[in-house]
Amino acid sequence: MQVRIFIFRVLTFFIYCGIINTTFGQEQQFSQYYNLAQLQNPAFVGTSYALRGILHSRIQWAGLESRYISSVASVDYNLAKYNSGLGIILLHDDQGASSIKTFKSIVQYAYQVALTPGLSLRSGVSMGFSRRVLSNEELYYPDQFNGNGFNDGNRIPSLSKNYLDLTAGLLLYSDKFWFGFSSAHLNSPNQSFAGNIDKIPRRFDFNIGYKFVLKSTATMRYLENEDEDIWAVYPTLLYKSQGKADQLDIGLYSIYKIFKTGIWYRGIPVKNYSHKILNHESLVALVGIKLNDIQINYSYDMIISKLSQYSHGSHEINITILYPKRKNFKARQKSLPCPEFYGKKGIM
Repeated sequence: MQVRIFIFRVLTFFIYCGIINTTFGQEQQFSQYYNLAQLQNPAFVGTSYALRGILHSRIQWAGLESRYISSVASVDYNLAKYNSGLGIILLHDDQGASSIKTFKSIVQYAYQVALTPGLSLRSGVSMGFSRRVLSNEELYYPDQFNGNGFNDGNRIPSLSKNYLDLTAGLLLYSDKFWFGFSSAHLNSPNQSFAGNIDKIPRRFDFNIGYKFVLKSTATMRYLENEDEDIWAVYPTLLYKSQGKADQLDIGLYSIYKIFKTGIWYRGIPVKNYSHKILNHESLVALVGIKLNDIQINYSYDMIISKLSQYSHGSHEINITILYPKRKNFKARQKSLPCPEFYGKKGIM
């Protein structure tokens, strides 16, 4: 989060100084948030009702030397007998030409209860161990300047910071809609490299969506009559708030047979950061395909603010594998209608 404030500070510094000498940070964020839903909200852990593996990568601000590169590997599994889900996430993030690196290891647990025959509630918690490293190989400080240049002999060694990070979330859903809420950094961990107080503000996420089936065909599955979805569309909304920064993603996904497309807007058009700075960030487009039990998704962030001439947008690619096939999925489990390929009813 705080991404827009960070962009303007960094670009202003680049333009006037022409060097990379900043240690500002940002919250890792991903445009394909429904392909990494359990990272945002641990209540999504185990909603595939099988073993799910995910590889995900994002290159942010590809046109800048200080581009951000974030990579995620995750595995989660549904324990149907115990109405539970378990998950593990590994995350690596390079910020500002690798000046700041973040490594995260996260374990997650979710539990589901049926409120009514048509309505279910999932709760989830996650505990992450984070390590941030500040590399001084590319950074110079005023006391290293000797009048003729910078003295590498006075270089400050790399710094690191370890901390524990806690997140909790809820997910309410039926076979047509879902509503999720999560709170990250519940313990407000201190991320300062220098031993000062620099606590990460709590982040609050709200996401909501609805499934419209445009075309289906009747089948016999588990000795019960069910409809097989051929074409469905999913309007979705995600709102994030952290400290003084907030962000809105609103858009539409479509899944037709083995193809997925999506487009959404990021920004808050009714809110300005200043008199001359509108809160428009980007338009995001996504295409995806399902090949047996593997889905591949690619998205591109087209910057629509004044930063477009500098950043050249952002790229994301996601590979998700589900094993075993859904034929082993018990009929008593309820499908989650989020915009995913897995399961004929569109479960996560």
